[in-house]
Amino acid sequence: MGLRPPAKLRGKISGALMIAGLVVASAVLIGLGRQDIIHALSYAGRLAGGLLVAAGLTALTAAVCVVVDRLLGRGTKYTTAITLFGVLAILGAGLLLLTVQMGEYTHWLWLWLGLVVWACWALWDLLHRRQAWREITFRRNFAAIVSFTALITAANFVYSQIYEPYSSPMTVVMSAKIGSIHKDETTTYVPVTFQLENTGKVGAYVVGASYSLTGLNWKSTYENPRDLKQWEKDIDTDTLSLFSAAAPG
Repeated sequence: MGLRPPAKLRGKISGALMIAGLVVASAVLIGLGRQDIIHALSYAGRLAGGLLVAAGLTALTAAVCVVVDRLLGRGTKYTTAITLFGVLAILGAGLLLLTVQMGEYTHWLWLWLGLVVWACWALWDLLHRRQAWREITFRRNFAAIVSFTALITAANFVYSQIYEPYSSPMTVVMSAKIGSIHKDETTTYVPVTFQLENTGKVGAYVVGASYSLTGLNWKSTYENPRDLKQWEKDIDTDTLSLFSAAAPG
């Protein structure tokens, strides 16, 4: 029995929303995971970045499966399973990122919240409207894969975001370097370079960083380089003074 025109239209609209959400989520997760892989301070942080990249690639693969399933009409039980797995990956990543943002408000909070809301709608569309779970014949294997992936992700999140920041000491090293002094006719320049480096394994926030310098008035003893004639004059003067002091009175 074919779908009525309104039902077909709703199917196309939901399919378009599904594809758009998967593509946007994949771009965000891959970009965020790539930054963690490059700039993370610990191996656990790099692993978390790798998991985000994996979730983004899964979401991108799921978007292709939705195109094959809903637009081309050539879907199979495997495309349905990949789509469901991609939506679950986005939901899990969104919940974890939303948990990280609970301690500090940023504009990214609305993006993670949007991913969670979209993932909940996508799950409702797949499981309730399309009965995707019935199309998957290998339900036990699928559930085992989802559970194993969720367990690894949750364990890494707890270790990298909760345990490691509280168990590892924060090590921040600050140094100051004074460069070569330069002087013109009226001003003396002293270049100073400050360096603040986080050498620990956990992130550190620098709030209200500032510095001040205090100078005192002093009389410069700087002189222009002396030429050969001035040195000869001083030598002759010193020699005459020695002879005068040694002469008998």
